[in-house]
Amino acid sequence: MTTDSNYRPRLSAELTQEQAARLFEILPRGWQKPIFQTLVNGLIELYDRGGISALGAIASKAVSIEHVVNLGHSRTIKDTIKVLQKLLEDTH
Repeated sequence: MTTDSNYRPRLSAELTQEQAARLFEILPRGWQKPIFQTLVNGLIELYDRGGISALGAIASKAVSIEHVVNLGHSRTIKDTIKVLQKLLEDTH
């Protein structure tokens, strides 16, 4: 990483035409930055809780974002990891 205080890291992802059209249809102007910053923070938190396995479960589509959301905020970290592990095991 650079130490230049003006440097702002960027994230780039290739989308399909359908994904881009749908995303731009549902995201009001100016919402991309806060939405994606929130998603990045969520991924960092998920990694902190479950390590690379938790991210791998999402990347492999064994666990969906919907599963993660449905776990709710009321569960403990250990309960959340147990549920995610069970979902992953059930898909294999």
